[in-house]
Amino acid sequence: MPAEVLQAVAAALPAAAVQDAVADAIGVRMPALHDYAPDFTAVHRPALYRIPSPGPSPAGAWLRWGHTTRRCSPLWTAPA
Repeated sequence: MPAEVLQAVAAALPAAAVQDAVADAIGVRMPALHDYAPDFTAVHRPALYRIPSPGPSPAGAWLRWGHTTRRCSPLWTAPA
């Protein structure tokens, strides 16, 4: 995963604790972070998995929206 993308995600993590849109944007990409940036995910694990109460979180968004890519989604089916 490009360093610029990871830098942008790291910079956005503080906003994810208070803004639904940021939490959702990061959360739905958690599978890609795990797959393609495991070192980044390990370093930022506390921020990625923090679930404030009440408030949004990347992990909460992942749980709410699930996988969004064809490769990861068990619910995706090819168009007829």
